[in-house]
Amino acid sequence: GHLILMHDVTVDRTTHGHGKVSDLTLAQIRQLAVKNPTESRIQVPTLREALKVMKGRIDPDLDYKEGDLGKLLEVVRELDMVEACTLYGSWERCEQMAAEEPRLRIRPSADFPLQVPTVARTLRPAMVNFDWHAVSEEGIRLAHSHGCLAFVNCLGRADTETYMQWAVEAGADYIQSDRPDRVVAYLKQKGLYRLHSGEPGQLKTPLRSIFLQYPFR
Repeated sequence: GHLILMHDVTVDRTTHGHGKVSDLTLAQIRQLAVKNPTESRIQVPTLREALKVMKGRIDPDLDYKEGDLGKLLEVVRELDMVEACTLYGSWERCEQMAAEEPRLRIRPSADFPLQVPTVARTLRPAMVNFDWHAVSEEGIRLAHSHGCLAFVNCLGRADTETYMQWAVEAGADYIQSDRPDRVVAYLKQKGLYRLHSGEPGQLKTPLRSIFLQYPFR
């Protein structure tokens, strides 16, 4: 089998096709067009193809909640991108990855502030994931005090300037958004936008939250 980039169990929502990913061959998936606002035809890429494009340019974030970790690692190792990648998943999933490949960063979630010390001490992750409803200055400060970066998920209904501001003011190091243009515009407005030089894989914090002064308002 092949690993491809697909968020859902089926191809229905994100392509013009129908059916479960697991029931389709790679050749069949190649025939599908990804839904997008432009007239261009975008083909569903394999993980290997996507990582090749990212290599040396950005650090991949791998949302791989199910499936064979060995198969994932095979691709990442083949492309020599282990130290550039981060795995997002359950505590159990992250623990399994840490045991199989300790060089690959992990990003488990904390649902409330008091959970941060436990996840930090148990898994020793490079970063802690906070969904928008779990973001707080207390939680992020606990993450930082335990040597972890704070990754805030602002997807879905939280993909607005209000939640971006909330994340920044709480001390986020990373903001996940489907609208990076809005994130960049907000950071520029606040004088926080910086492009970093250097090699991917060095965990440079986009927001440099350690230098922020609270509150902005």
